[in-house]
Amino acid sequence: MAGLLAERHSRAVIVTVGSDGAWLAAGGQLTKIDALPVTPVDSTGAGDAFVGALAALLAQGHPLEQSTRWAAAAGAHACLKVGAQAGAPTLDDLTAIFGLDFGR
Repeated sequence: MAGLLAERHSRAVIVTVGSDGAWLAAGGQLTKIDALPVTPVDSTGAGDAFVGALAALLAQGHPLEQSTRWAAAAGAHACLKVGAQAGAPTLDDLTAIFGLDFGR
């Protein structure tokens, strides 16, 4: 799906697939972004956390693939708590829980 959309619209396309992660189609390549393993409590807000993290990281100038991987971590983190706001991660949360380096 991501590859087809990107091909037809000449843009980068990201399709999230829940606990299976996401697909990134950009620059003629299709990349599988694995979901980080978590034991979900509530998936409310996972998509919002993904999109919010992706937008913030891209706005800071991080590369698309790296930003997508980090956004997947944000979505996974959102599943660790009940409710959308409680699960919204900070960069410190993602660094502490998943060991991600945001180059700060």
